[in-house]
Amino acid sequence: MQRKRDPTEEFGFNLHAEKNRGHFVGAVDKNGIGERAGLQMGQRIVGVNGQLIYPSTAHKEVVSLIKKNPLRTELLVASEEIDQWYTENHMEYSFGRVELYNFENGSSVSSF
Repeated sequence: MQRKRDPTEEFGFNLHAEKNRGHFVGAVDKNGIGERAGLQMGQRIVGVNGQLIYPSTAHKEVVSLIKKNPLRTELLVASEEIDQWYTENHMEYSFGRVELYNFENGSSVSSF
């Protein structure tokens, strides 16, 4: 989860889309909210605020979901290796089983 103190503050990462591949985290701002939340360049964004994101999801829809709440957003992301495994095994992503990272105290918790 990424939280802003002010609606004008940025989340601190670039979003880019690749046709038929999906939506990905681009550059991540050093010391920005995204970096503190654990985002890494190249991760695939597979969910935003409880809604799954598919390779066919329109880029403007993903942007709209991220901007929906001006102070916080919850992203479900997958590394290239995890995304490849899910694809090869025909698995669907879920917000129900994730690893949460608390950037305020540096701990991670598995949620099932």
